[in-house]
Amino acid sequence: MKLFWIVCIALIGLFLFFFALGYGCFLHAFRRKKSYPAERTEHGGGCEIPDEGLSWLRRSREWFDAQLFEGVSVLSHDGLRLEGQLLCAKGEGKGVCILFHGYHSSCRRDLSVQAMMLWKAGYHLILVSERSHGASEGKYFGFGALERRDAEAWCCLASHRFEGLPISLVGLSMGAATVLMSLNTPLPDSVRCVVADCPFTSPWEIVRHTLRHKHKLPPVPTVYFMNYWCRLLAGYDLRDHSVANSLRGNTRPVLLVHGEADRYVPTEMSDRIAAVDRERITYLRIAGAKHAQAVYFDPEGYRARMLSFLEANMER
Repeated sequence: MKLFWIVCIALIGLFLFFFALGYGCFLHAFRRKKSYPAERTEHGGGCEIPDEGLSWLRRSREWFDAQLFEGVSVLSHDGLRLEGQLLCAKGEGKGVCILFHGYHSSCRRDLSVQAMMLWKAGYHLILVSERSHGASEGKYFGFGALERRDAEAWCCLASHRFEGLPISLVGLSMGAATVLMSLNTPLPDSVRCVVADCPFTSPWEIVRHTLRHKHKLPPVPTVYFMNYWCRLLAGYDLRDHSVANSLRGNTRPVLLVHGEADRYVPTEMSDRIAAVDRERITYLRIAGAKHAQAVYFDPEGYRARMLSFLEANMER
């Protein structure tokens, strides 16, 4: 009988430990932060990028900071005001590209090179500040599960503002998962294609991966307790949405890009995404590139592939 009570107390103690650990991990990973890497570091994925890529990055930041953006906003499906920046192309414009940044970041930090490439090629730009980032409202991150519906709202704004012009969604990291998971939402017909750079496969899988490889914590049972708090406080389940499920039945072309040295969101995740629909997904792997660094390792090749993909799929 004594052994029974010792075992019971040990199990209760273990449960309470992981219950508290899950809560702490949830707050750390999901709650809005007061500051972001965009305010502290120049680029993501590590400190070493090739000189050519660094030159592109610095020129794009100078270009970005010299632009006169128009503030735009939408109301999310759950009542949050989301802010963004609009930059019109010279002349009528070939189409509209809506850009979605990554986790704890901004379009300026993550996508300034791509934004410059697209604008100079003649596209109107909408640079989104994702929920719980920057000036946008929100308390918790959605890891794409909530942001997928936000993408729908931004597409509706673009289709009304630029009636008759084709739209492309361009995302990086969490933004890439967002635009891919948005493909099973009722997007306007004017949305023609998607560019996704280093996406993860699902909120559930990226949280498990990060627990194990970045924080050295046991994914099981920690992720289950985190998911409990996510359902209770953020209002969604980490297992409800995945890129694979969103791509089933998709009819829009996708350009998928991933650095082969990515360990933060492993390249294997994009390998699996590409295998879901090899007919509609064009897959570009960039040698040597870490997370969110593909454009810096082959800027000319990246630009050529992205623009040719858009030209082929954004006909009026």
